[in-house]
Amino acid sequence: TEAFLEPRGAERPLTMVPTDYAGTSRTAYRDRLAEDLPPGVLVWWTGRDVVVGTVTADEIAAAAASYGHRVALWDNFPVNDFDFTRAVLGPLTGRDTRLDTV
Repeated sequence: TEAFLEPRGAERPLTMVPTDYAGTSRTAYRDRLAEDLPPGVLVWWTGRDVVVGTVTADEIAAAAASYGHRVALWDNFPVNDFDFTRAVLGPLTGRDTRLDTV
């Protein structure tokens, strides 16, 4: 970040997708990630599982705490890479109206 992005005028935070990108619990991997990542890095997270029906503000707060960083929701809806026989169509529901506050 300091040696490459900042000298080139990067104004947005560095984002990364961790290997452990679902769930809300602390793990040894996440503890190490929190230690090694610079504080401003934004971590992408898919929810309490890889594909979820709902996402709450409390889950996002728990995920951020488990990574020790801010998280961005990588919302895997609609995806069909786990079931090629169907097209997932319809409205996006089950998202907490307070997501923009966490």
